Amino acid sequence: MSTDWDIDSYKTDYENIEHWELKKKFMLAHKDKFSEDELVSLAQVFANIEFLGCRYPDKTMIRVAELAKGVVEEFREQRKHTLKRTLIGSEEAASAKIKGQNFLKNQEENDSNKGKYSSYHTSTKSKDVEEITIGDSTDEPTSSHVSKRPKYGGVKTFKIEKKCNSSSTSELPLGNFVLFLDADSHPISEIQRSAIINRVTPKWCFDVGPENSKICKIYFNNTFIASGKGKTTKLSKENAAISAISKLRENYFAVKVKYKFFSDKIVSSSDLNAVANEEIKEDNIGRKLMKLMGWEGGGLGSKGQGIQKPVTSNSITIQRGGLGLFKSDETNFEVFKGKIKEHVKNWLQEDTNQDLVFSNEFTLDERKIIHEIAKQFSLKSKSYGKDRNRNLVVFKKTKPLEIVETLKKLGGSSDKYELMYPTKKG
Repeated sequence: MSTDWDIDSYKTDYENIEHWELKKKFMLAHKDKFSEDELVSLAQVFANIEFLGCRYPDKTMIRVAELAKGVVEEFREQRKHTLKRTLIGSEEAASAKIKGQNFLKNQEENDSNKGKYSSYHTSTKSKDVEEITIGDSTDEPTSSHVSKRPKYGGVKTFKIEKKCNSSSTSELPLGNFVLFLDADSHPISEIQRSAIINRVTPKWCFDVGPENSKICKIYFNNTFIASGKGKTTKLSKENAAISAISKLRENYFAVKVKYKFFSDKIVSSSDLNAVANEEIKEDNIGRKLMKLMGWEGGGLGSKGQGIQKPVTSNSITIQRGGLGLFKSDETNFEVFKGKIKEHVKNWLQEDTNQDLVFSNEFTLDERKIIHEIAKQFSLKSKSYGKDRNRNLVVFKKTKPLEIVETLKKLGGSSDKYELMYPTKKG
């Protein structure tokens, strides 16, 4: 194995000196065991794991963990002392920021999750992750609350416990978070949907536990929520979602969705024609001109036998055009858009809590237009069902906390939602 190559040639200008020294130490320790290209790649992987919290396939993680023995311990020890001073110095600032009744509780580690590469059980950057638990946590793995992991250098972390105010959750780590639950949805879908509605960023981090079990940890905006364990990654994710729902229910309001959409009427194509076929108004220019010429209403002709209402299209069908699309089809598109806009405007003016539901008779092209117009009005739209049973629903955008406040005024329930108060008392 050739060792006649210069390690320092791989140092980049932007690389941190401290990081480079550790990476160089790694390469020097194994220079006689690997080829130049392979060792440089392994060293970069080692640095990515140690400094950036990156994750790689299990075999790679185990291999790098073995190679890191005898190389990284001194660096972690130095970093541990540095972090201790930082944590102690910022304790008062953290206490001042968090109002209400709270206390810092030292969370001891029960290091039962040591695997072949327990030092690499993190998949998020240490500088970005805030280790805060939601209520009293006894969930496994306990390593989710402690810190002998490399990114904390073995420093003890703390969890923040707060009493929940039943009328306001703004002082909790996630602020006015509202959990949305649906009996027909999977727990993972409920967590993802709640995150989207509340505009928080979810993270699903996977580790390996005892006996090669899989561990999933859920973070919202880098705040630890809950963890779950299972024989497979899929099962650990499901258990983590179930645990997260239970933890969030303790401190935050939940809204049970009884119906995906609610309306006492479904809009059909005939309803759109009714919008367009309204009686011509008195200030219409054409109507005024007719009256100036002596028209008094009714049908035209010597005996008044003419039609009394203008000719209108009874139905609108949008075909797939392609090259050489006829002008008449383009006109149909514009007419249809106008009718949809008019119907949406009327619905918004009604100030109703019901959703705007379009029947399944509309074609794919027509549904696309409805989606576009809903977006123009800053509304949400979604299609439900399959094939001929597919309905398009337009929703008004409502903030989660507004839904909670509305349900409180209604006694906790509406046609579409049911309010669930935090389960944790005090």
